[in-house]
Amino acid sequence: MIPASRDTVALELTLAAALEHQPDDCEVIVVNDGSYNDPYELDDEVRFVDVAPTSNAIDLINAGSRAAAGSVVHVLQSGVEVKSGWTDAALGHFEDPQVGSVAPELLLSGAAATAIRGVDHRWGGSRVFVQSTARRNERDPLGPTIWGGFYRRSAIESVGGWDPQLGMECADLDLALSLRQIGFDSVSEPASRIRMAGCAIKEASGFRHGRAAERLFWKHPLGSWPIALTLHALRTAVGLSTKLRQPLELFAEALGRCVGTASLFSARQHRRNLQEVLPPGSALPFAGAVQDEPIPLRRAA
Repeated sequence: MIPASRDTVALELTLAAALEHQPDDCEVIVVNDGSYNDPYELDDEVRFVDVAPTSNAIDLINAGSRAAAGSVVHVLQSGVEVKSGWTDAALGHFEDPQVGSVAPELLLSGAAATAIRGVDHRWGGSRVFVQSTARRNERDPLGPTIWGGFYRRSAIESVGGWDPQLGMECADLDLALSLRQIGFDSVSEPASRIRMAGCAIKEASGFRHGRAAERLFWKHPLGSWPIALTLHALRTAVGLSTKLRQPLELFAEALGRCVGTASLFSARQHRRNLQEVLPPGSALPFAGAVQDEPIPLRRAA
């Protein structure tokens, strides 16, 4: 499933690679908000899902996930390239009913060349990319990056999908934490590789960063409240102190954090909803093979 991008070159790069190496028994979905005109008339090879124009890429991802017919959804952002057989090793993990997502290895090219295994959190609850190392005995990341990942569709539906309020900055980590809270595991699969230009990854800063970071914290405090609040306050103070010589960015991030804090009530409801979702071990639809039709679970708001 590929969310359409206003960068037509990047979209067609990903689309061409996906069609060239398309696995058997797989549909290719492009979620189009009107920004792509399909000049090559690919209707017979691609299912286009038309949605209203939006500036939030997460809305496109959720629309594509809802439209998907398969029990496993593979998200690829525009600009990501794939090669033959990249899905084989990843799909095999979904035979385990505890697996909710699989993180392919994201290879970044260019000046920022590195390999990313997935997303994780560090003290204070901020997002961090887990880079590949020679030590494969390290624990798996919490989940895939927003640029590419495999998901059990019934699992992401049960937690409400990706949160548009967290945007590209934190939606991947938020979903990973929600899936973990209801009992799903995530697996890092180095044999499944996707590639994109390192310059395409642009970390948010200022207002957007502050707002997303606060919203993420209140949804997932990652520990008892006294300890979580203390670590979060320390992390925030350290981060803001590094911007003392950039008063405009300091003010923007502080303002964003104030706005993000206002979501604490909806975040509390989200945590309550997750507690009511059936764990994968007791949910019968996950006991079958990947091709089995899922039975709807209770959905978290």
